[in-house]
Amino acid sequence: MKKIYKNINDRSNYGIFCGVIGIIINLFLGLIKLFLGIYSRSITIMSDAFNNVTDMTSSILTIIGFKLSSKKENQYRPYIYTKYENLSSILLSMIMFILGIIFLIKSINKIISPEQLIINYITYIILFISLIVKIFQYIFLTKSSKKINSKTLYTNSLETRNDIITNTSILISMFIMKLYNINIDGYLGIIVSLFIIYTSINNCKNEIYNLLI
Repeated sequence: MKKIYKNINDRSNYGIFCGVIGIIINLFLGLIKLFLGIYSRSITIMSDAFNNVTDMTSSILTIIGFKLSSKKENQYRPYIYTKYENLSSILLSMIMFILGIIFLIKSINKIISPEQLIINYITYIILFISLIVKIFQYIFLTKSSKKINSKTLYTNSLETRNDIITNTSILISMFIMKLYNINIDGYLGIIVSLFIIYTSINNCKNEIYNLLI
């Protein structure tokens, strides 16, 4: 039977724990992708490393949101603190939107000015490890969001799902470029970035509606 968190402090502590896990994972992935981006001379991988570092900000916002939402309500301002979680979810969606725009611009630039990359087994191993870690993080966040009924963790899971799609597209593009000696990285990047932008706008609209009701 699903555990229901009736004590708001237990719920917020669980949410904060999820945020800390997110910081550790994204710091690890950001560092190894930064190394890989410099090694392979890939702007795409380096920008994805920046994406992971930015995801740390999302985890920090998650912690702040749960900290604020754990404050007790009072008779003069009922439910005001529970709205902080909606606000943090909106901020996460805005971050996703900005990253989508940045990735779209970089993808267009990659089409206009393609670069010769260094692609070998080190590239594949690091990208594959990153993909596996993100898949486990997505499963963890999805289950956690349902476990404590958290909009913020759900938004985090959407962001992680986008990271999985991004990592997969980069891995596929590297494999195809190495195998056929062609560059399709920019085209795949456009598809991924448009998906990220659509998801962030849709989620932001839903959270703004929940905030106003």
